[in-house]
Parts: sequence; structure tokens; C-alpha cells
Amino acid sequence: RVAGLVSSLTAVVAPLIGLHYGHVHAHATAPLVTWVALTLAQAAAAAVLAGPGWVPLNTDLYSVSFLLLSSAVSGAVLVCMHVLVDVKGWSAPLAPLLWLGHNSIAVYLLAEGGLVQWLLDWFY
Repeated sequence: RVAGLVSSLTAVVAPLIGLHYGHVHAHATAPLVTWVALTLAQAAAAAVLAGPGWVPLNTDLYSVSFLLLSSAVSGAVLVCMHVLVDVKGWSAPLAPLLWLGHNSIAVYLLAEGGLVQWLLDWFY
């Protein structure tokens, strides 16, 4: 099927984009500038593809425009976290995010097992 091939190709490209962000962090002298440029380029490419409707945002098919948009959003979050934690030194308010990152598999299993939903049902 063509849909399976297209979504497989974009699913392979997504980690490569993340790998590039990590490579820039490890080897660039000014990673923030490169990250902002890459993020803006991805957002612009997504807008060009999805704006006129050439390649609509499709999460089921995992279209190229959705890949570029989600990668741009991830890049923007990375830039914001880099500025907050590494540049400004605000690591204490973001400690819960560090805990989530250290225990991501446990959080995923709790969410998939329904425990989080069960706990939230007590409040709502």
C-alpha cells in the first residue's frame, strides 16, 4: 500500500531530524542559532505545504507537512528549554519535567494501564 510506504518513510525521517538536533548540540559552537534556523525552516516548509492544501496535515497518514510541523514544534520546545535551563539557569521550577524524563517508561505504562485515568476520575 502506498499509504504504508509514505507513513513509514516519514516515521524514519522524524528520528533523523531529532538526531540532527542532538548532533548540533554536541558539535556546534552556537547551537541556539542553528536550532532556531532549523525550526523556522521546518515551520515555513510545513506552512507552504499545508497552507494551500498541497499536502494536508494528516496524522493518520503521517504526512510530510505534519512531520515538518511536529518537528518544528519540538524544535521550538527544545529552544525554549535550552534558554530557560542552560542560559537562564531556571532548573528548579522545571524539576518535575526532569522527573518525567527519568521515568518516562513508567509514566507511559501508568498511562496505558489506565491508572492515571482512574486517579483523575476521582477528581472529576
